[in-house]
Amino acid sequence: MFRLLGPLTGWPSRRHSVRGGVGPVDRMAESPRSSDGFFLGSIIAKSLEVSIKQTFSYVLFLSTSTSLKSIMAITRVFVAGATGTQGGALARHLRAKNIEVHALARDIASQKAQDLVSIGVKFWVGDFNNKSALTIAITGCDALFLNFMPDLTNLSAEEQWAQSILDAGKEAGAQHVVFSSVYGVDQTDKMRWFDEKAAVAEIYASKHSIEKIVKASGYATWTVLRPGYFMANCVQPFVQFMLPGLAETGELITALRSDTVLPLTDTKTIGLFSSAAIMQPERFNGKTISYLDELLTLSEFIERLSQAVGRELKITYLSDDEVEAQRETNPILGGQLVTRDMAQFANLDQVKSLEVPLGTFEEYLKREREAVNATYNKSS
Repeated sequence: MFRLLGPLTGWPSRRHSVRGGVGPVDRMAESPRSSDGFFLGSIIAKSLEVSIKQTFSYVLFLSTSTSLKSIMAITRVFVAGATGTQGGALARHLRAKNIEVHALARDIASQKAQDLVSIGVKFWVGDFNNKSALTIAITGCDALFLNFMPDLTNLSAEEQWAQSILDAGKEAGAQHVVFSSVYGVDQTDKMRWFDEKAAVAEIYASKHSIEKIVKASGYATWTVLRPGYFMANCVQPFVQFMLPGLAETGELITALRSDTVLPLTDTKTIGLFSSAAIMQPERFNGKTISYLDELLTLSEFIERLSQAVGRELKITYLSDDEVEAQRETNPILGGQLVTRDMAQFANLDQVKSLEVPLGTFEEYLKREREAVNATYNKSS
């Protein structure tokens, strides 16, 4: 790089070397013919010394900025979980920008995979435990998008998957990584009902560990995203876990409270934020961003959903005694107790300042009318 930059920046070439006295400046400085010549030679030599220092600083800056500039030209991205909610949303946004997307799938013939294949996503057969498949799929990628659905049989598996992807990315020459984590993962001490014994505690610990791994991975740039409560939790396949009983009976029996505020996040917004973080690495470098579309209380959320469904949906709140009695036998309660406190980590004004388009729950329900009707009205 120094040789290439020399003629353009004033870096000493062989003709103006500062070593060995072969250049005309050195001869004037070292063998003056008069005091004026010596004085003039000293000034020139001093000027050259300053110039060298300035040029060296400029070269270092240019080296850094050139690296960042090369990162800005994202053309190929490996998307983990491309057939899922987050990865799928990102893959669609990237393909709309004509960015090449690479991904793994256990079953490429699945409808979700084929829908993405139809828009140009390239799949390889495999999963995150298959290091050879990862290596092939990541080859040539400029950036990586990490997001994982927890393996409930091995809650530490996510960390292993993340490390394998990061290692393969390093070998492939990728320079930018984005990890999608969860709200408040580093501030569980502020969650009044966080249960250290619940499965959700292990999930949070794993997500937090991956955040640390990503930040220390040595990639040129990194970003951590923390989406809020998914609007998609109200439809299949998530509703049966996130809002159990609501679709089948029209009644949600929950550990959430009447004053619980949900930091709602649209799938579309997940794609927009993830795409922005991938495509603008310099802008989002080193940032951890908790984002959302809007804040609604649980009752407002169910009221809007009822209107979209066209029938009444009800909420029954579990008492503290009932929650305590079910803690050890109902794994869903741990997540609901965490959700009670999620909104404290939301800063909508800060999110709006990032100038990524946001939506509303009502807009989501209109756009996803088919999924909403399929979830609620087939069992009515």
